[in-house]
Amino acid sequence: MVEDIANDVLAKLNLTTTSNDFEGFVGIEGHIAKISLMLCLECKQVRMFGIWGPSGIGKTTIARALFSRISRHFQGSVFLDRAFVSKSMEIYSGGNVDNYNAKLHLQGKFLSEILRAKDIKISNLGVVGERLKHMKVLIFIDDLDDQVVLDALASKPHWFGCGSRIIVITKDKQFFRAHGIGLFYEVGLPSDKLALEMFSQSAFRQNSPPPGFTELASEVSKRSGNLPLALNVLGSHLRGRDKEDWIDMLPRLRKGLDGKIEKILRVGYDELSNKDDKAIFRLIACLFNGAEISYIKLLLADSNLGVTIGLKNLVDKSLIRIGCDTVEMHSMLQEMGREIVREQSIYEPGEREFLVDSTDILDVLNDNTVSALFITT
Repeated sequence: MVEDIANDVLAKLNLTTTSNDFEGFVGIEGHIAKISLMLCLECKQVRMFGIWGPSGIGKTTIARALFSRISRHFQGSVFLDRAFVSKSMEIYSGGNVDNYNAKLHLQGKFLSEILRAKDIKISNLGVVGERLKHMKVLIFIDDLDDQVVLDALASKPHWFGCGSRIIVITKDKQFFRAHGIGLFYEVGLPSDKLALEMFSQSAFRQNSPPPGFTELASEVSKRSGNLPLALNVLGSHLRGRDKEDWIDMLPRLRKGLDGKIEKILRVGYDELSNKDDKAIFRLIACLFNGAEISYIKLLLADSNLGVTIGLKNLVDKSLIRIGCDTVEMHSMLQEMGREIVREQSIYEPGEREFLVDSTDILDVLNDNTVSALFITT
């Protein structure tokens, strides 16, 4: 009994403690202010909300900072991510959550987290609603790629008490449609000024480059396409190096993606379930970035790729944007797409779908071995 009382008091103390973990994160306050306004925390109805954007743009960092800032206003709060789901489901072969017993187990773990209790066992899928319908709760569900998980944990708004907020963070807008989430915040790229400040924080531990590094820092920041992930990774990689090292490393940075950045960005491509969507992604990366939609559809009219739905799927997955009737792909996603094509045949460029490197193009034309569908410069 003493242990239960101590844990209950500790949980209440944790809810009233404000974290300083995210102080100094460049641009974070602007995101939190906009999202807080949309959340309308003073409203009594249960509200489901989404945070949407591509890999590497900072969705999880923003969500974690927001969770830290507002969780004290709720009777119960929990931040769930892929690690939580994987750990909760590890006793089931393959982690198949679309199974009644698996859902029971997952909901039990969920209740244990939000109620700060150990090993809660439940007998039916209505227990969550019974236990939480009178509690004002805050639930963050981050980076899930399985609609079934969302259905199992937060299927019905009436499961939760008045004023509750369920926030889903994803790079796939289709999750919002499938779950009836009409209100969401799209995380955009930072401005050039904020991007340079982010990079400077990572590379120099200060808000601006030191004397002699301004031009170099600006080039690396521009090279990153203002993507927060790339700004942080490249800044950390260059931190502590002298100016000569920076100059020596710039050609390598211009040549290709950092491995850590590519690994994270590639997740979105690998999660495309349709091979035609992947083919359209590669086409845009190698040929059509910045092209008009009507032009793309005209050239691919006889391809049987389903271009219209394919473009929509890529937009939903945050892999491209549509602006002024043109297709826009981030520079680093474009490089990743071109690297995927290059990996089709590393030593025989003529066997790839497309050729984009001038050296490769010259070699295959001289050897008369080209079998690529397109050649572009």
